[in-house]
Amino acid sequence: MIFTKNLFYFLILSLFRYGIAAEMDSLPTAQFEIQTNHPGAAIDIYYPLALELKKYTTIVILQGGRIDKSNYSHFASLLGSQGFIVAIANTPWNFGPIDLGDFPDTAIVNQTFHAVLSEGANAQSPLFNKVDPDRMGLVGHSFGGVTALMALDLTCTTSLPFCREPYQRRPELQAAVVLNTKSSLGPFSVTFHSNGIPVAFIAGSQDGKSSLTDVTATYQLATPPKALMTIQGANHFCMTNLNGASGAIPDARSPLLSQENCNQKAAYWTALYLNAYLNANGLAYETLIKSQSNPPEGIQIELDLK
Repeated sequence: MIFTKNLFYFLILSLFRYGIAAEMDSLPTAQFEIQTNHPGAAIDIYYPLALELKKYTTIVILQGGRIDKSNYSHFASLLGSQGFIVAIANTPWNFGPIDLGDFPDTAIVNQTFHAVLSEGANAQSPLFNKVDPDRMGLVGHSFGGVTALMALDLTCTTSLPFCREPYQRRPELQAAVVLNTKSSLGPFSVTFHSNGIPVAFIAGSQDGKSSLTDVTATYQLATPPKALMTIQGANHFCMTNLNGASGAIPDARSPLLSQENCNQKAAYWTALYLNAYLNANGLAYETLIKSQSNPPEGIQIELDLK
């Protein structure tokens, strides 16, 4: 990996405005890009700007099919502001000489985490000695959500297009959140085994591509502990910078809330779930439990913690 010098900083100007957000730290974040040996497969990394003397948990994001990583910059920044190192890689899929676009596969999970670990060992990197080597979380959107579910299995070797290279799950992968995800995409239908790894499904009531019915059916296939969270008024592109990310097939249904509001809600509940299960944050876990019976406005939550 090569650490690029075009490091830039930006402040997160908006804070979460619902739930227990006022009780959670919201930190300014920074971002940089690292190059890989694979053409077009660069990795964007977001992290809290004022890194403390501790190790930070890594979250790997798997984007939707044909969607460039830059379309998730705001969502990734919001996750970073909650105390995570967030990494998202483009994953070009080439079929012979044909470039099919960016489609994340299971192999990119370990490759991206390895890249972050390398930054943690690089004295020239802002992440030097700041990466927790023992914990990793996974976030997937749409196609990337299906890939994330496949990555929860111990191995994945034969299921195209989600497993294009041999894969073995690392023990550091300890929780996942998938957004706008169903177990079938066009001609592809997958079987997955969450193997007791905590996984949350975030759906949008207005999603015209992964309906709430389909997301719920996929949620029911996972083993506990698991959660199903429905954001009222959200369509398929709740976590991208813009509704209808460049390169993706549009959602025929329009959202009923602003993109900023949707980004913040998606990031808040993603961070809350990962904090509860990755970082053993008691406040986050307690909030999840309380939110099932007394949910904040605009969110519906179902938990199965058995």
